[in-house]
Amino acid sequence: MSPWRNEFPAIVNHPDYIFFDNAATTQKPQVVINSMTNLWESGVMALNRSSCQLANEQAQLVEKSLQTIANFFGAKKNNLIITKSATEALNLIIYNFTHLLKPKEKVILSKSNHSSNLVGWSKFFPVEYLDFLNTGHLDLQQLTKYTQDEKVRVISINLVSNVFGHQENLKAITHLVQQANETRKNKIYLIVDAAAAVSSQKINFLNTDIDFMIVSGHKMHGPFIAGIIGKNNLLGDNFLPINLGGGNVTYQSEKGWQLFPHSQKYFAGVTDLIAIIGWASACQWLEKNQAEKNHYLHQLTEILITNLKKINGIKILGEGKKTHLVTFTYQGYSYQDIMAYLSSKNFCVRGGQHCAQLIYQDLKLDGAIRISLGIYNHIEEIEQLILQLCHLPDNIAPSCA
Repeated sequence: MSPWRNEFPAIVNHPDYIFFDNAATTQKPQVVINSMTNLWESGVMALNRSSCQLANEQAQLVEKSLQTIANFFGAKKNNLIITKSATEALNLIIYNFTHLLKPKEKVILSKSNHSSNLVGWSKFFPVEYLDFLNTGHLDLQQLTKYTQDEKVRVISINLVSNVFGHQENLKAITHLVQQANETRKNKIYLIVDAAAAVSSQKINFLNTDIDFMIVSGHKMHGPFIAGIIGKNNLLGDNFLPINLGGGNVTYQSEKGWQLFPHSQKYFAGVTDLIAIIGWASACQWLEKNQAEKNHYLHQLTEILITNLKKINGIKILGEGKKTHLVTFTYQGYSYQDIMAYLSSKNFCVRGGQHCAQLIYQDLKLDGAIRISLGIYNHIEEIEQLILQLCHLPDNIAPSCA
């Protein structure tokens, strides 16, 4: 049994449900819920609008929370830009590169990227795609060739595939880009979508050679909020917010206007301080015994893989070690039928193409079933899943070892 299970009210309140869709979103521990509820109950002020003592206290709490979030990812507060979602974060980066890149300069994208890290780029730039190997990992030989092309200016990938479930070799990838930048005329910018990685591993941004990293609060037991972590030299005057107005304009006249410096220039409109404080609380919760939590999650994933492999007809997408999610097909069954049946048995799973259509086009699959584990799951739930998969109501009876 998970030692953290009872800290999650949603899990305790739904004992008949099995939450196996944690790559989509995670449930929240009581400490996160309390941090947000207490603020609502004590009275919420509009950040940087009101001047009473309560407003000042909450402004200080937000500043402290932003530092906590940044520290969790091995960064500083001025490295962090808050957005409402990882999709918005990626679109903000794409928007800025529309005036940072020259015509005909290219963007290289991984085919295993989430759609939010594909569609926006292809709307504005010439793009080419990195293939994935049979393991599901990026083809690093192909990546090496792209780094030698002077027209290539951006490489945007994900750290953990939300289909294959593995982690890319970030050290090797950053080394290739860094090595190329030493001899290139124009720098390659490396962007890493870490939204699917934040719940299962420790990330230290300033110890990497990533230019921009996308992180997500709701995938790590926090509220629906996200952010960009970027190098200080890239978050200067040339990197601009999409939204302008109250909160990020420090000076305005009939002749023009001026933005606040650093990360404050991205706080246009009233800030969702409740979400920021909740995210900081989630960071603090995860950081406590984080190595133990990550080990438990990875161990649980290995148990899931071992048991799935015992079922004849199940094929796991991607090879090798995985983080916290496993995607599979089941010969003789459609993923829609499996998903519907598991749902009728109170399993929360995800079927379809998982916002990664290019993967499924290459694999020539209509879709698959994804099981993504959380810190509150336990072995008995996996055993129940395996039992159900061995007794799917169909004319084709699968045989289980």
